[in-house]
Amino acid sequence: MKAIYSVSLKLWLPLLMLGTFALLLSIMTWMHYQDRATELVTLSRNFVSRDMASLQREMEERLRTGEYVRAGQALSSRGTNTRYQALVALDERGRILHTTRLALKNMLAEKVLEGFDVQRFTQMRRHNRPDVHLHSDGRRLNVYFPLRLTHSSSEIRSLRSGALFASYDLSTARADIWAQIWRASLPTWLLLLIVMMVLTVFLHRVVTRPISHLVRVAGRLAGGGSVLSDIRGSGELVGLGEAFNEMSGQLMEQTEILQESEARYRTLSEETPVWICRFLPGGEITYANGTYCDYLEKSFGELLGSSFLLPLSEADREAVMGKLSALTAESPNHSHEHQMLGSHGELRWQHWSTHALFDEQGRAVFYQSIGEDVTERKHAEKLSTRFGRVVEDSLNEIYIFDSGTLQFLQATQGVRENLGYSMEELKKLTPLDISPEFTAETFADLIAPLRSGAEQRIVYRTIHRRKDDSRCPVEVHLQLIDDEPSVFLATTNGNSMRAS
Repeated sequence: MKAIYSVSLKLWLPLLMLGTFALLLSIMTWMHYQDRATELVTLSRNFVSRDMASLQREMEERLRTGEYVRAGQALSSRGTNTRYQALVALDERGRILHTTRLALKNMLAEKVLEGFDVQRFTQMRRHNRPDVHLHSDGRRLNVYFPLRLTHSSSEIRSLRSGALFASYDLSTARADIWAQIWRASLPTWLLLLIVMMVLTVFLHRVVTRPISHLVRVAGRLAGGGSVLSDIRGSGELVGLGEAFNEMSGQLMEQTEILQESEARYRTLSEETPVWICRFLPGGEITYANGTYCDYLEKSFGELLGSSFLLPLSEADREAVMGKLSALTAESPNHSHEHQMLGSHGELRWQHWSTHALFDEQGRAVFYQSIGEDVTERKHAEKLSTRFGRVVEDSLNEIYIFDSGTLQFLQATQGVRENLGYSMEELKKLTPLDISPEFTAETFADLIAPLRSGAEQRIVYRTIHRRKDDSRCPVEVHLQLIDDEPSVFLATTNGNSMRAS
């Protein structure tokens, strides 16, 4: 997504209005100038046309009577008008016959006169009509007027014809017009500046200052602060301020609820007997509850920023980090156990349940783990396993069967070897199946004192039948283990011989 750029409203709003008004005023000033310039061209065209027509008649009259000097003087008299940049009389070939500048006499006009157009000169002579036009640079008028140089009394048409050419300057008059318009518009520009200053102050009071106030309110709300908008009057900004006030009230209520919730969570977290630890993907601890700090005999300040994996061995660190790195947004939970060195150098077992939190891109943001010390349980499991191996290898034959169904649940290796049954086969049998002397009634009478609690243990002699149908006499010590569920524990002497 492309970034959106902005500037201060206090800056661009007045500048926008100033630019708009300045543009309108500039357009109006330019249009006024163009009107005046067009009027100048029209008036100048009329003046030059009349002046050149008068000069044409005067010179033709002098030339007809042979007064060549006075014809030149008539042309030179027009040179007192400084707007004539060039004023010459030409023969049919464009050679200068009379001019206000003697240095140009007898020269070709196309070579010495700026703006002289041979093509227009030729067309003017062919059509015998004056040609008055504005030059392409817009700064002067070029004028071509037909001129009869000689005339025969017996001929209607002149024998020789030339032309008058004049270049009439407009640049000075245009500059004067622009200066007049600028002086006339200066009060308008000053008035515009004053109006803009008044508008800027007005807009600052009713637009930019309220908006700046709302921006500050929004910033304080975003920062969790409590602030109310104090915009009065009417309009959309007032409504926006009221909306901010409502949002502020709701935010304050939500903040109070959140603070209470956080306080309860922190209380529970600090008082819970389990450890709670939060750390970053790199292992740096960002939170640890008091129970975990007490367990490690360190303060929270000492743990903050340290590695969650620091107490682990190098092998365990790699294993734990590998399992944590394998967590995903779809499968964010993991439980593991590992050993660590206790504060006094002893090996301790820990059990951790970890939940990973991911961002929208599926990257782990942090991990939160709940743990406990399971060293005693590990030792108990080890002892239980060791005890089971000792019992399994004992010479005595030990049975465990259900107190309700009487089906065998467990039997030592000595039982299985003596009777010839596998454990899976024994689980389908009861003591009645291997003791043919008993019936269901007589066996129930035998164990009745154990069920009632009258006896803690009974001893009886019987014959056990093996899988191959051979017999062996046994002495059975039977007791009821009142557990959940309750079971019978029977032991037989391994020396009860296995003769048939």
